[in-house]
Amino acid sequence: MNTTNLESIGWNSHWNRKYLETCKTNVQGKDCIPARITGRHHDLFTVQSEDREFLCNPAGRLRQGRTWPAVGDWVILQLPDDNSNGVIHTVLERRSSFQRSASGKRSSLQIIAANIDLVLIISGMDGDFNLRRIERYMTLAWDSGASPVLILNKEDLVEHPDDYVHEAELYTPGAPIFHISAKNGSGVDALRSHFTQGQTAVLVGSSGSGKSTLLNALLGEDVQKTSSLRENDHRGRHTTTSRQLFPLADFGAIIDTPGLREVGLSVDSSSMDTSFSDISELAGYCRFKDCSHEHEPGCAVLEAVREERILPDRYEAYLKQKKELFFMQNRQEALRRKHEWEKEIAQYVKKQRKKAGKGRDAENGS
Repeated sequence: MNTTNLESIGWNSHWNRKYLETCKTNVQGKDCIPARITGRHHDLFTVQSEDREFLCNPAGRLRQGRTWPAVGDWVILQLPDDNSNGVIHTVLERRSSFQRSASGKRSSLQIIAANIDLVLIISGMDGDFNLRRIERYMTLAWDSGASPVLILNKEDLVEHPDDYVHEAELYTPGAPIFHISAKNGSGVDALRSHFTQGQTAVLVGSSGSGKSTLLNALLGEDVQKTSSLRENDHRGRHTTTSRQLFPLADFGAIIDTPGLREVGLSVDSSSMDTSFSDISELAGYCRFKDCSHEHEPGCAVLEAVREERILPDRYEAYLKQKKELFFMQNRQEALRRKHEWEKEIAQYVKKQRKKAGKGRDAENGS
């Protein structure tokens, strides 16, 4: 199988091995090929195979849980006949995924992008600069299994971009920071040099942060439309409306996403420890192992806050994320138990109906 074109968007020996293993167990007897999902249109997906791009429908059995396809997924699909759509039969096991809790009152997870190596968090150095939002993106990025990169855009609008970098460094431990102007290209080459061949990046940030302009600058062509900016806040009126994967020459692929209005957490505690490593490292010196870092005596974190080694707003953000995470985990556990209970009830009803049917058959036989 020739996979040269697939390799340009991230195909490698790992995916080839997974593809061969899955073909033996899940799709025997079907004329199937590997492809990568490059776009989503409600329940219809755009995929890139070795030689072309076309539309696919997911097989019915994929409409459950985490097997539902996402942009960036590697899939095994059946080729379309004539003018029909292809059929996605299997989603290969993901190596990473950037996800959040679904917006609104639902507590399900929404996968923004799959099989990524870098999470490019973009923030404008204008009214879009929001450290609380950046912290939340950082937590989700560490949880994804990919590496976060913070991009401070619109340096052409500020006199001292380094001031923004120094401030952001206090809230993003472990992540490289680049200050750029996607509009005039300043700093874009330095950012590009951070990429490695074969990687996939996802570009996330709020609406108006300059994601589309940066994507166009990285790709060297206008693949995403941008509109003029309002004079009072330098925000564009046009926003990306769907997730889409683009091949990036000499790199791999980049996934553009719409601006997220809500950055709901869906992470485990270890991801928070990484995102707030400045606080989690101090936690090891607390007197009590189960210290909540709120009121206990001998708390090293509270001592650092009092001594201003940890900024008060950083500490408050940590507590807020911690409480939100605790709430989401409890909610998901409650939903899991409810699902198990409903499943047990359904199985019991099925058995009772089967038993009743056998009883009627016995009566009719007599």
